[in-house]
Amino acid sequence: MLNFLLYSSAKDPVFAAWNAYVAIPEADFAAKSDEVTEKVVSNPDLNPMVRKAFVCDAPRSLHEVADRYGKLIASCDATDNREYREEEELRNVLRSPISPTSVAFEERARVFTVQEGQKERALKREIEAFKSTDAGAPPRAMVLKDLPARTPQNIFLRGNPANRGPLVKPAFLSVFSSVEDKPFEKGSGRLELAQHIASKENPLTARVMVNRIWLHHFGKALVRTPSDFGVRCDPPTHPELLDYLALRFMEGNWSIKNIHRMIMLSATYQQVSDTDESTARLDPDNTLISHFNRQRLDWEATRDALLFVSGRLDTAMGGRAVEVLDSPRRTVYGFIDRQNLPGVFRAFDFASPDTTSPQRFTTTVPQQALFLMNSPFAVREAKELVKRSEIGSATEPAERIRQLYRIAYQRDPTAEELETGLKFVSSGSESKRLGVWEQYAQVLLESNEFAFVD
Repeated sequence: MLNFLLYSSAKDPVFAAWNAYVAIPEADFAAKSDEVTEKVVSNPDLNPMVRKAFVCDAPRSLHEVADRYGKLIASCDATDNREYREEEELRNVLRSPISPTSVAFEERARVFTVQEGQKERALKREIEAFKSTDAGAPPRAMVLKDLPARTPQNIFLRGNPANRGPLVKPAFLSVFSSVEDKPFEKGSGRLELAQHIASKENPLTARVMVNRIWLHHFGKALVRTPSDFGVRCDPPTHPELLDYLALRFMEGNWSIKNIHRMIMLSATYQQVSDTDESTARLDPDNTLISHFNRQRLDWEATRDALLFVSGRLDTAMGGRAVEVLDSPRRTVYGFIDRQNLPGVFRAFDFASPDTTSPQRFTTTVPQQALFLMNSPFAVREAKELVKRSEIGSATEPAERIRQLYRIAYQRDPTAEELETGLKFVSSGSESKRLGVWEQYAQVLLESNEFAFVD
């Protein structure tokens, strides 16, 4: 609109006709159009090509006037005949930065038709899909860019954004500090806030972190509620151990890798999961950690284990996300669509990407077994397992069974398991999808021994 006012305010030879028609009230346009047209075409200063567009017949609406202007300017811009001044005047109207036909890039959507708007949005979706999934797309990552300066914020009284209190400078929360902290001075204050949270003077952060790492390795945390260290939660089962791990974590420059190494090299972690009757009676929840807690693999580890035993796991580091059921890459590189999480993720208790998940729930539902029995992914891994050279080179059925057990379970079969396996492969029949040996391999991959860590 500003462009139009700038351009039409002058008595230029191009828009003199437009100004005359715009002055007609909408209700009287049809009645007064002939009279105005007669004045327009008799204007000696009017561009001859504009006069030609209106000399034949009078327009019956302002929309028709705009349509004639549009066709006229477009026809002149299609050529580049600079010998005629009147054509050059019209081309300059189209190309001028203050022309009413010049639309700012950020306002382009306002002149789109419904179909053009839909096409633009479709093209944008294709571009975003290319950026995130195409192999030829440039690598990128989402990052946070700090503000160059601090911005004071209003206190929301009683948490109501409509009831604003005084302005305050960015600083650490005073309710969590024993002394009055100075306002943040670096950028937005985000870095200083993080330094306050991850500080040796605030051991709660370290205790929460090592508690979650312990939960990952043992299946049960030292504080059973990983996101609640308050007065209403149960106390730590081993408070001295929790404090010791937190101290080592902070002294080790907050290295998560070091804490993993310390835990996994400990005698506590390296215990077997077997127990006796008296221990089970005295400590049924294994609170004293007298043995290892048997744990079921989560979805990511289950998928990677299937790929590993089949010999197809791609251990290459880095790269863009992939569809987990169509690629041999590790599950950590799986593409996650928050708005359309695949059903297999939900069936195997995958953590919701939309909310915080301090720990996962473990369920046993039919969908899990059905996936391992019928999905093309699981069937393919069973076939690839049988194709491995260790198994293909074995000439005797008993040796093939031993090789399957060594690959899948890292042990030899017992005499009873060997006898059962020989009966199965000798009396079984092939299905449309799997041969006898492939069926036997799939059975081994669906067992509890494969799915649980002792």
